[in-house]
Amino acid sequence: MSPAGPNEAATRAQLIDNQLASAGWNATGEDLEAEYRVESRGSAGQGFVDYALRGEDGRVVGIVEAKRSSRDPIVGKEQARLYADAIEQQQGLRPVIFLANGYRILYSDGIGDARQVGAFFSPEDIARRLFQRENRSRLAAVEINSKIVNRPYQLEALRRAHETLDEGKRRLLWVMATGTGKTRTAAAFVDTVIRARWAQRVLFVVDRNTLATQALDAFREFLPGEPAEQIRTSTYDNSKRIYVATLQTMQDFYQEFTAGAFDIIVIDECHRSIYHKWKSVLTYFDAYLVGLTATPADFIDRNTFDFFGCQDRLPTFAYDLEQAVEDKNLVPYEAYHARTQIQIEGIHGSELPPQVKAQLEEEGIDPDDLNFEGTQLERRVTNRETTRLIVREFFDNALADPSGSLPGKSIIFAISHKHAVRLLEIFNEMYPQHIGLAEVIDSHMEDTESLIRRFKRDPFPRIAISVDMLDTGVDVPTVVNLGFLKPVFSRIKFWQMIGRGTRVVSETNAKEWCPADAKKVFRILDFWDNFNRFQLDPEGVEPSASTPVAVRKFRLLLQAVVGARQVGRPDLEETLISELRGMVDSLPMESPLVRAEGELIEQVARENYWLQLTPQKLQTLKLEFAPLMRFLPRVDVARETYSNHCLSAIVAILDEDDDKIERAQEKMLDDLRHLPVDHPDLEREKAFLIDVHRERISPPRTPDEVWTLRSRFERFMRLREPEPQHLITLDLDDVFEQRDWIVVGPESREFDLDDYRREVEDRVRMLAQTHPAMLRLATGQQLTDQDLMSIEAVLDEPELYITESTLRRTYSAPHGSFTTLLRHALKVEKLPSREEAINDAVAALTHSRNLTADQILFVRLFARRLIQVGRVERQDLYEVPFSRLGGDVEQKLSPNDLEELLALNSMFGM
Repeated sequence: MSPAGPNEAATRAQLIDNQLASAGWNATGEDLEAEYRVESRGSAGQGFVDYALRGEDGRVVGIVEAKRSSRDPIVGKEQARLYADAIEQQQGLRPVIFLANGYRILYSDGIGDARQVGAFFSPEDIARRLFQRENRSRLAAVEINSKIVNRPYQLEALRRAHETLDEGKRRLLWVMATGTGKTRTAAAFVDTVIRARWAQRVLFVVDRNTLATQALDAFREFLPGEPAEQIRTSTYDNSKRIYVATLQTMQDFYQEFTAGAFDIIVIDECHRSIYHKWKSVLTYFDAYLVGLTATPADFIDRNTFDFFGCQDRLPTFAYDLEQAVEDKNLVPYEAYHARTQIQIEGIHGSELPPQVKAQLEEEGIDPDDLNFEGTQLERRVTNRETTRLIVREFFDNALADPSGSLPGKSIIFAISHKHAVRLLEIFNEMYPQHIGLAEVIDSHMEDTESLIRRFKRDPFPRIAISVDMLDTGVDVPTVVNLGFLKPVFSRIKFWQMIGRGTRVVSETNAKEWCPADAKKVFRILDFWDNFNRFQLDPEGVEPSASTPVAVRKFRLLLQAVVGARQVGRPDLEETLISELRGMVDSLPMESPLVRAEGELIEQVARENYWLQLTPQKLQTLKLEFAPLMRFLPRVDVARETYSNHCLSAIVAILDEDDDKIERAQEKMLDDLRHLPVDHPDLEREKAFLIDVHRERISPPRTPDEVWTLRSRFERFMRLREPEPQHLITLDLDDVFEQRDWIVVGPESREFDLDDYRREVEDRVRMLAQTHPAMLRLATGQQLTDQDLMSIEAVLDEPELYITESTLRRTYSAPHGSFTTLLRHALKVEKLPSREEAINDAVAALTHSRNLTADQILFVRLFARRLIQVGRVERQDLYEVPFSRLGGDVEQKLSPNDLEELLALNSMFGM
């Protein structure tokens, strides 16, 4: 970076001339005239405009008042106003004004105060802005198109926006619950500002390609007469009225646009989790800004309110979920909660039964290494039985379609792509008759837009298993079930995910699997205790913006400078400052966002600045200057991460902080362990790296030793191999330990499951003290048929209606017998696991029959397959592994014995 010269002429020659040329003003042509003479009636008298910008008809459409780079451009405001007055008197058209010092550009359009812009406007931009200024009408007087919106709250949102802009404000924020028509209302707003001649080019920004496609379709539907397209690169058709782009596209290419390229910018989901991303892009453009979000106003960060000019945390317009449900514009939800024992207690090798330990050892897994909390499921360990239980619970409790046999449209939120694939495998394994019912829809799949269209439009897939892609924004009104098969820690994201089910189904969007007005409620099946988490911690944990590695490096170098000074190491201090100045010189001054801080950069770039680093300078460098390092081009993240680990070690050594020294040393050595020792580029370092792996190398203890290791290996960090992610796959028994509701009795009364379980246990304990048959049951005595009938009669009464069926659902034990379940409720007997129950049932069958060895082998194989795959149907008996036994299946057992064996499916099938 080379600072501009100290005077105005140097500023113009080195900076402003090039910036005007970049915006399309040709210094050798007729559209740009330097030192344009003006006769002013004010105190300025005769003067010269630094630059006059001419339109196609030759009139001056804009003027530029230039100041040297060390002066604030605002000081030329009055002088420029007088020039503009004189030019307006001469030609009948008031030019727009730019105030510039090479680093900052202020713009005044003759309507509001001068405001900072990212760059000069192009000739086309200025012509468009002048047309709007001279021809626009009051927005409050514009008729709203009732074919686009007609609901009262949507009309209110539009009128609030119109009044806000008519008052001279340039930013507004709408908070509207998911499903209330944010995009539709935005389209109606765009329609009014175009017809009122406030805008001719509109940009709608979203955060994903899927949402861009959806938004583009919406604008083409609602505004068919306005040409629209998606911006995918810096090359686009500039003849359109409406543009849709992803935030990432605009981040990559915003410098290719002029600052006045768009008149209105609408940004969807402008909450704080992406605030740091979109703020820098949007501040480059000079446009009216409309923020849309479904995030409840209470959850929105103050920075977002401030950015959109909303005082006292009050958005321009708000319409929340509760109000929308009350108005029948959204559908309410009901929540079902369930968690298995392993989810709650985790998997701990020391607690596993001996036979399971032996099985794990046979598979090469040391049971003592298994020490996983439930929260690590599907991240470090997966248990197939847990997955089967959850899939079956979802299938059994999801709201069904009109046939009653299949779940309605459902979205399952998975932890990762691999988790989603495992869920799909289990779905297809457990319900082979419904292959195609579920599909994985996430960013790893090809042609995801086609998958989403099928999910919206077609009967199948009925269940979308998604990772992030369907969490927000995607509009599928017929969704009636949401499965939370992942923990969610962000309250904002949690409510966005809930919004996937809130949309109403009407005549216009009804489907055969979800008829109009059939969707009175949607169901959330929460298998990760998310609702309870947010009740206990209403704020949740929002993702914080990570500090870019170059910003962190700059700050660590500053800390090291302070440490080196404190321990009297001027040589080290000089080396560190040299690296800091090198980073300053590498800043891309061609970037408008960097150039806007040019005055500060010019100060820091001077050698004298570094001769005496006062505490005030250090504070400025840390808080104001370091964030500019995020604009450094071509940052090698792996290299700079290693560099930062080394710099952290140097800072800790200089501060004599033993704990931090140890942590930083370990990170450094861990980086070195991940270098491939057999790579040709590392041939000379192979012996050293092997010693690092074998822990034969002492950690560096001085700043010089760390610096040497940093210099020696940072260029090789591009070869760093990622940490291998080994997922341990288990198939341990599991049961549901928590469930949330149960429906019992002829009136279909609904209970909280935990409350129902407690009431059942209180009831049977009381009866065990007063009812003779229950007392015999509790003490383990033999029961007669009369006893069982008496117990059934006394239990199956209002309010609890305790039956064998309700007990099985209460204790998640579809295989439990009535007496076993009652003894479990009395705490005198433990329920067997599914595997134990199957083995007991098969043993009873075997013992009660005089079977041959081959028949016993056949029955044992049946039991093993039932445990492994969930169900064994009659046709399966003709396939491997049964076919390997040879002979006719029908001859293996008597017809009655075979039917009794197959009947185990109804008791234990999954």
